[in-house]
Amino acid sequence: MMKRLLDTISVVGSYMVIFGVVFLVQDVTLGKISFLHDTILFGIFRLKDILFVATSILFIFNFVEVNKPRRDSSNSVLNRS
Repeated sequence: MMKRLLDTISVVGSYMVIFGVVFLVQDVTLGKISFLHDTILFGIFRLKDILFVATSILFIFNFVEVNKPRRDSSNSVLNRS
């Protein structure tokens, strides 16, 4: 049970880091364009935020595959004799 929880946390954390890096790269490069930076939708969202979230998610779905970490019970620190 604990192994499964740790694997899930690892995979989710990996996706979050990848999302953050892709979003940050877009924000630092394309986010400086005044049209994207100044356009506000629905009174609270900037166009660049919505666009960068969508493209980051599409990039992750299409090009990123995070594998579950392999845990071999014979190499575990807790199982060493």
